[in-house]
Amino acid sequence: MKSKRDKLLRISEDDHKEVESTRLRVSFDFVDWDTADLFFLHGLELDHYKKIFNCIDKLGQSTEADILQQTHESLIPKPIFRNEKGIRSSFPEGLVDKIKAKFGAELANNGDPDENAKKVAATAFEVRVHGKGYGRIHGFVWNKSFHVIWFDPAHNLYPRTGEKPKTHREYATVPGFSPACVEVVRDENRKLHDDHDALRGEFEAVCKERDELYEQFANAGAAVASNLALSAAGQAPSF
Repeated sequence: MKSKRDKLLRISEDDHKEVESTRLRVSFDFVDWDTADLFFLHGLELDHYKKIFNCIDKLGQSTEADILQQTHESLIPKPIFRNEKGIRSSFPEGLVDKIKAKFGAELANNGDPDENAKKVAATAFEVRVHGKGYGRIHGFVWNKSFHVIWFDPAHNLYPRTGEKPKTHREYATVPGFSPACVEVVRDENRKLHDDHDALRGEFEAVCKERDELYEQFANAGAAVASNLALSAAGQAPSF
């Protein structure tokens, strides 16, 4: 017969296994768009987006242990900011404050929330999107979630040996449309609409003139026919 201690150990082991098998939630609450010249998501080819979405799906199917223990075979997770080879030594300033603002109550339960927020932000990893030509996704892991910070399709955080980071203008192949670009297109559309209205007005005027000429021609033809008939009857034609 199992003792109470054995039952408690079994419950503890089951709870541990359940936690270990819990799938990651992928969060975009902290995505940094302010450094979009180096870390961006716009201007990519369709195939690249498919690879990114597939990577996100794999993240959602993985566990926290897969990332922290770097055991996922295709995502190949690696800790970042551990050496001086990268172009950044940490995530953007202000992230710690955002983490504290969102998770303050939970962080306060285990000591100093400021120090805990810094530790959370420091649990930083990158995962591979697909092969070597599609870049990385960078974020931090906490509370069974992978919080995305940067999309790095050009592999800019850790450029390949001998290469420099590629800006969005240098790397992206699909042109984007800023609000200013959209306004230019709207102006062109308005002008084309006005030109269309002007041409339509001219066309309607020509059609009206044509109809008037048709009517005059028909009236003239009727008058000629009437006079011919009168002449044939020996009467004087009317003019």
